[in-house]
Amino acid sequence: MKLSYNTLKFILFLAFAFSMFTCTKEEVDPPVDPPVVIVKPKIDSMSLSIDSKLLTIYFSQGVYGYSKDEQLPVGNSHLDFELTGGEAILDSIDITHIAGDSVALVELYISGVIDGNEVLKVRSVNDSSVMNQQHHYMDIAVKSIYLNETGIFGFWISTDTNLSPLFQQFNFDSVVMEYKADGTYTFETIKTGSIHNYLSGTYVQSNSTVEGIWLITLNQQLPVVSTMEGIFSLQNTTPIVLKYETVQTMPEVQGLTAPTPQEGFGSSGLFGEENIQTFIKVALN
Repeated sequence: MKLSYNTLKFILFLAFAFSMFTCTKEEVDPPVDPPVVIVKPKIDSMSLSIDSKLLTIYFSQGVYGYSKDEQLPVGNSHLDFELTGGEAILDSIDITHIAGDSVALVELYISGVIDGNEVLKVRSVNDSSVMNQQHHYMDIAVKSIYLNETGIFGFWISTDTNLSPLFQQFNFDSVVMEYKADGTYTFETIKTGSIHNYLSGTYVQSNSTVEGIWLITLNQQLPVVSTMEGIFSLQNTTPIVLKYETVQTMPEVQGLTAPTPQEGFGSSGLFGEENIQTFIKVALN
């Protein structure tokens, strides 16, 4: 179909007008970049080892200790730690961190009896002490976690007058025992003349309904299989003092019964108060 001259002029006019409109629109409304979103790092969560010695901090992204031009790991001077409640005292901390990593490990050096009421609070030292790679600073927001009550965890020694009358009758010079957080224990008696006797196995401890007195069951594996049951209490002194009484319940020994929290120390039957042992806690780190 052949178009008329006027129709062709009209079509050309529309095309020209549309092109002019498009050019004008681009000049008036250029593309706008979206605003830059600043994502600051934060402490996402924390976890604590069962013995309350190792804290793991999980950041929301890789972080650094503040520096204008270096990539420093987060260290002791970048985070603030505060322990409130309970009886234990936070003596010091030691942070291990790789610059740019999102996880930091913190060794906690704590003195005193941990009763489980202690709250550990962690925050930035100031509003620019911890940052991400873009130098966006972590807010001073507190993250908290309760310490784990540790009970008999640790290394204990009994010598001299702390030895029970029963142990003294056997000419023991000293008794050393260690209860580990993994549920294992070692028990070593040393007689006059340096004769050593080693016992080892697993154990379970739990709080009783009597305040301040714990229950403990030892499943000895070496040198022979047997079971001991008893009670203990902790005195929050410097050093910590452990009052301890256990007896063998398997194989059963006639005249011996496990002491109970309700009847208290000295309730182990045949031996009575002669079987009450006192230990002093010794720090290994």
